[in-house]
Amino acid sequence: MSMSNFVGEGNIGKMELRTVPLSDGESKPVLNLSVRVNVDRPVQGDNGQRSWEDRGGRWFLVEYWGKRAQMAEAVLQVGARVIFGGELSQEQFPSRQDPSQSVQVDKIRADFIAISPICVDSVQYRSKRSKAAQSAPDAEQSPAPSDDDSYDDDIPF
Repeated sequence: MSMSNFVGEGNIGKMELRTVPLSDGESKPVLNLSVRVNVDRPVQGDNGQRSWEDRGGRWFLVEYWGKRAQMAEAVLQVGARVIFGGELSQEQFPSRQDPSQSVQVDKIRADFIAISPICVDSVQYRSKRSKAAQSAPDAEQSPAPSDDDSYDDDIPF
């Protein structure tokens, strides 16, 4: 199994959020996506104008772990265009058509998934804290705890 870093942009084909049991008895959410990355290239037409030639593409299995997976699942949908990056590995699985044959699959353990602005009509942000809450805390004051632990980067391996 070879591994390297990969960044790609493509459209979501399938999406499933699951909870996976870990060896320590706890569980962790994982968002599994299939993402189609197109391989197009610019070509010069006879009339001097540039256009794009479809060179096909490939599917990637993308897995995204932790609370960020839950947050992503809440805003993503099938067909959405995403930019993703992480560790690429190639794995072998039995073919669905012929289990005696194996199929090689490109799999990404994503460090990030972002929505591409292509095909987005609007974005709505959360409310900012009030000006009083944004002022620097006194020496006696500690910042209010946040239940938004969106930077939970723990991956179970």
